[in-house]
Amino acid sequence: MKHQWNTKIQELKMQMHNLKQLLNQKKRIENWLSQILNDFIKDKILSNFLQIIDEVKNELTSKIEVCQKIQKTQSLESNKFDINDFKKRKKRLLRISFSKTNL
Repeated sequence: MKHQWNTKIQELKMQMHNLKQLLNQKKRIENWLSQILNDFIKDKILSNFLQIIDEVKNELTSKIEVCQKIQKTQSLESNKFDINDFKKRKKRLLRISFSKTNL
C-alpha cells in the first residue's frame, strides 16, 4: 500500500513538473506574442507618423513653390517698374537738359 502511495505521489510530482513547464512555455509564448503585437503597433504608429510627415512635407513643398513663383513674378514686376521708372526719368532728364541747352 505504501508503495502504491509513493508511486502515486511520484506520478503527481511528474505531472506537476510537466504542468509547471507548460505554464512557463505559455508565459514565454504570451510574452513573445505581446512583443510581436507591440512591435506591430509601434510599426503602425510609426508608419502613420511617417505618412503624416510626408504629407506635410509635400504640402510645404508646394506652398514654397507657390511662394517662389509669386516672388519671381513680383520681382519681374518690380523690374518692369524700375525699367519704366528709369525710362521716365531718362525722358525727364532729356527734357530738362534740352530745355537748359535751349536757354
